[in-house]
Formats: sequence, structure tokens, C-alpha cells
Amino acid sequence: MDRAVEPMSGWWVAASQQPHHHTAKLRLGSAPLEEALQGFSFIEFYGEWSTVLDYLHYTLSANTNTRLIYVQLFGGINPYTLTHTDTNLIVRCFDHNTLLEAFNRVNQDSQTEYTLLVANPYLHAETPRQQTEITAHLRSLAQKRRVVTFNQETKTHTPKGGYFHASSVHILIHLETQRRRGGKVGVGVGGRDTVYATLTKHPAQPNNKHYTLHLDKNPQYNNPKTPTLLNWLQPTQA
Repeated sequence: MDRAVEPMSGWWVAASQQPHHHTAKLRLGSAPLEEALQGFSFIEFYGEWSTVLDYLHYTLSANTNTRLIYVQLFGGINPYTLTHTDTNLIVRCFDHNTLLEAFNRVNQDSQTEYTLLVANPYLHAETPRQQTEITAHLRSLAQKRRVVTFNQETKTHTPKGGYFHASSVHILIHLETQRRRGGKVGVGVGGRDTVYATLTKHPAQPNNKHYTLHLDKNPQYNNPKTPTLLNWLQPTQA
């Protein structure tokens, strides 16, 4: 429990020191997709987790003034694929209770101009009640700031979290990677793979509308001098 709380508190101190900005337009690798999502406060990307995780890295590197709540016991975020900025800060949650604690801390934050990214929110939701708790928090947070979730898909290719979650999200986008023949499997964002985004829920756009995402890999990828993940988890207080 202490492991989760310590970086969370450090993150929140640093976040409170950031200047206020109007919520900026998200860079998502496709100008038409960016336009389609403009003005909506609860957006979700979902799909096979390896593809979604690659896209999360791109989103962190391409945008500033974001906060990430990442639900994972270990691993997942590769700092060598990120472009470090002082406005992209990360907190890791290790179980359902620490995730709810992180949500409560966001609700207590008076700053609302940043984009809140939430990765794998239903990883530790073992019951419908826990799913409902998570969805209720996300709905509440999206009333004050833009929330973008990065979610796994079920065996039936629907987003995890159940019907209440799917009906609460304003826009759902399914991500899929198409690997080129002869390309190394697992090359990921910026390599030989092409990532496609498909709208599966949008109040003003037709379902099954497709977008090709043009994602550039961080030029510092695999550079041993690139700052480690601790630069995001425990930023230095000014």
C-alpha cells in the first residue's frame, strides 16, 4: 500500500505547481480523428492490450499537460519510448483501492485544464460492483476535465467495464494493428505496423468510421541516456 501512496503524493504536489492552461487539442496521430473528438470530455481507446499500450506511449509523447493514472502491478510503461516533459506526470496504482484513492485525489485537485489519462482501469475490478465504482468515478471526473481511458477488450471485442461503462463513455474507439508481411511481429508504434482506429460509438459520427494513425516513435527510443521512469513517477519539487 505504501508503495502506491508515496509516488501518488509526490505526483500531486508537482501537479499543483503547473500553470493553468485551457484544455489543448489532443494530438492523436490523425487530424480527422482529432477533429471528431474535439469538445468531448469522456473518450476511450480500447483493443488488444499490446496495441493500446503502444498508443498510450504515443499519446504521452505527443501531448503536454497530461496526467496518467496507470493500473498495473509491474512493467508496462517503457520510459525509452517517451519524450519527457515536466507536464506529463504518472502515478501507478497497484490494486482497486489505490485506484479509487487516486480518483479521489483528482477530484480534490482544483486544477482542471489538464487531460487525465487512465490506463487499464478495470484490471483489478473483479466484481460488477467494482466496475460500477470505477465507472462512477470516471463519469464524475469527466464533468470537470477531459478524461481519456485506455482499456482492454473482452473476448467478444467489447471494452472491459460492462454495459454501464460503455454507455457512460461519450466516444469509443477500437484500435487494431495490421502488421506488414515480412515485418517483425511486435514492432509496435513507429515501426512497420500500421494502427487503425475505428469509431464504435460517437453521438455525431457514423459507427465503423475508420482512421489511419500516423505515429512517430520517439527518436530517443532505446537511448540509454534517456531519463528513467522515476523522472515521471517522482518529479522533483521546485
